Amino acid sequence: PREQNSEHLRGELFEYNLRKKVKGSCLYEALSYVWGKEDNSQSIIIDNRCFEITSNLQLALLHLRDDDLPRIIWVDAVCINQTDTKEKESQISLMSEIYARASCVLVWLGPANDDSDQALDAICRAGERSHELLSPASKIPGTPAMERRVKEYFEKGLEGLSDWGKIGFIMSGKLGISEILKATEPGKPAVLLGVEPFKESILRLLQRPWFRR
Repeated sequence: PREQNSEHLRGELFEYNLRKKVKGSCLYEALSYVWGKEDNSQSIIIDNRCFEITSNLQLALLHLRDDDLPRIIWVDAVCINQTDTKEKESQISLMSEIYARASCVLVWLGPANDDSDQALDAICRAGERSHELLSPASKIPGTPAMERRVKEYFEKGLEGLSDWGKIGFIMSGKLGISEILKATEPGKPAVLLGVEPFKESILRLLQRPWFRR
């Protein structure tokens, strides 16, 4: 935990055997982040020894550190010996299980700037709104619920699926590209989902390195 607002990070490393644990999630969190530049490394204390990490990871850990309680986090740069090829190979093969068994996966995009807080709030609100818009429509035999709902909105003249919407429905395989492009009119989805004032800040957020890993 934080000690009188100290910027010094301190922790301990211990072994955890996934194979011997019961099924389901385990009592640790896993961090997903971008290592960042390694030319400006920072020191933390692990088991009373200095350990070098990137400045981006230091920022993440400072942000995630609790004021009162110890926090158990799996971080690849610390939990995998990066100088031991055999250990790296064995641990990398466990990565999917490590993340899947975590009680929570934390994503660190970086510190707040360029109205990123507003962008995240707008994305959350848009998600809630889109869920309402795409809720199951009246039952039509043989037609998936999402496709029925989209067709309903097309027929009502709400033909504003954004680029995000296009991608989502193309990936879902529910609608063809030609149908989506024909029904799309730029600008309307942003208004419909309430994100029009935040489009630029959302785009800046989505250009952060984590999304291009």
